[in-house]
Formats: sequence, C-alpha cells, structure tokens
Amino acid sequence: LQPFRDMYPNNRITIVSGYRNKQLNSLIDGSVKSDHLDACAADFVVGRMSIMDAYNILLCNFSQVIRQLYAYPCRQYIHMSWNRPQKEIQHSYGVYVDGSKLVQTLTKL
Repeated sequence: LQPFRDMYPNNRITIVSGYRNKQLNSLIDGSVKSDHLDACAADFVVGRMSIMDAYNILLCNFSQVIRQLYAYPCRQYIHMSWNRPQKEIQHSYGVYVDGSKLVQTLTKL
C-alpha cells in the first residue's frame, strides 16, 4: 500500500484488517485459503477519495503485483492482496454492490 500512499500523501488510508491467525479467520468465516493468513492481504478504507476512485487507481497503476482487488462501495472498503512466489499467480478484480453480489469481475491470465 505504500506506493499508493506515496501517490496521494494527503489521503489517509486506514487498514481495518491485515494478518489474521487461523482462529480469528475461522471466527469471521474467512476463507481457509485467505491471503490474510499469510499476511499478504489488507482490507482498508480511504479518506479523501471515493472507494471506486481508489479501486480504479490501484487497478491502473499496480495490477502487475495485485493478486486480488475487490471494492465494496456499500461497506466503504477495499480488499487487496498481492502475488508472491509460494502461491499461484492470480489477477482477479471485482466490485461488490451490496456486500455479497459481484457485479463486475475481471480475471487477467
């Protein structure tokens, strides 16, 4: 997230979920394959920018290193994880309108 922060130094980014241990991940019904378990994912909110603006900026500027990027405009946060050698390379992007319905998904191979 630091390169994004550097692009917009006056815009506050607040991480609301980062590393999760297995117990916490289970309590919140997280995926057993969650990138949060490996400390390679973050859910965050942005201050002076809409969720969709932040989503589009991240997608346009950092898609090569992003593994997953999902915007949740109704809940006002973004989920992002990044690729790393020990997991298969994946590029998956999408927007959830009501918190559970994926309305757009792009998968880059």
